[in-house]
Amino acid sequence: MNDLAQFLGAQYRQQIHVARLAAEKTGDARWKPDWRRLSEQHFDARVLGGDGEPIFDGYGEIVAAEYVVSHDPFRAIADLEAKLAILDHCQRVQAYAEAEQREEYLLAAGACEAALRILAQPFADHPGYREEWRPTP
Repeated sequence: MNDLAQFLGAQYRQQIHVARLAAEKTGDARWKPDWRRLSEQHFDARVLGGDGEPIFDGYGEIVAAEYVVSHDPFRAIADLEAKLAILDHCQRVQAYAEAEQREEYLLAAGACEAALRILAQPFADHPGYREEWRPTP
């Protein structure tokens, strides 16, 4: 599990770095969807940043702008930090299970490993992903 946890940790820290770079471009403000009427039937959806200027423009559909907003840097960072906390917890459980060798701790460590395998699925196309990490049915 250590290699898998290290792999996931590296992916999450890289994503946090990118989210922080995006946050720097828009200041401390959360992103919000906006739309403007182009004609009687058509709207142009966009995402606004800190100073009210569009960050992304021209999506055309409000739902697309709302989706982008749901992945703003602040929410992404919070999600990734939560995943890093799960990794840390699982590594502590694994270390404790190895030291104690008690059945309940070993079961908890197995559950953690299964959870990390599931968390790794979005990275299955990453060159560093190993097939042995694929969840077992």
